[in-house]
Amino acid sequence: VRVSRVGFSQRFSHDLFVARYGLLNVRDARKMTVKEQCESLLLALETRGILERDASVQVGCTKVFLKGAAFDVLEARRAEKVEMATIIIQSFARAYFARRRLVNALKAIVTIQCSVRQYFALNRVHERQMNCAATTIAAYYRRSRCRRWYRATLFIAVGLQRWYRGQVERKRCNALNQVRKAILIQKAWKQVYYHRQYQNMKRSAMIIQCLVRRNIAKQELESLRQ
Repeated sequence: VRVSRVGFSQRFSHDLFVARYGLLNVRDARKMTVKEQCESLLLALETRGILERDASVQVGCTKVFLKGAAFDVLEARRAEKVEMATIIIQSFARAYFARRRLVNALKAIVTIQCSVRQYFALNRVHERQMNCAATTIAAYYRRSRCRRWYRATLFIAVGLQRWYRGQVERKRCNALNQVRKAILIQKAWKQVYYHRQYQNMKRSAMIIQCLVRRNIAKQELESLRQ
């Protein structure tokens, strides 16, 4: 009754005061006691000029005493904080649901795009298969034509080479035969020539031997006559 007469119409325990108005404190009060948290909260409000602590607020051993004006200010500030928090939560919720709708829409768009791209890809694959088959058929046809032309050209070229090489080898053989015949003729002529020289040298040697022997025989005959 005495507290009410003084004008502190609102009374909260420390736990209830912190639980109700703790969101107005900007400091980290997790390591403080409950009473220290009340003191920190009131000091922060006083520093920001929201409350005049000595006139409208008192902290007791177990409770916090508030006058009507201070209570109205705290409730207004708490309502503002709650409203702001509600707006933030609503914005996050709306953003979440908008994001989910966007994700679903993107998934639907991606699915449609995948289906369309798959359709066009299948068409391109079919066209490429047709082109590849046509290219393969054309390649086989060209290869068969080129092989026939190559074989005909090779047959003609081999025949011409064979004829040319036969002509060259025949000319070479005739030249070798002429050379061989010339060598044989030269050999026979040289044999006759050297045989004649040998006969002449043999005849000359025999004549010289006869002359020498005759002279020797004359000299022996004269010596015997004497």
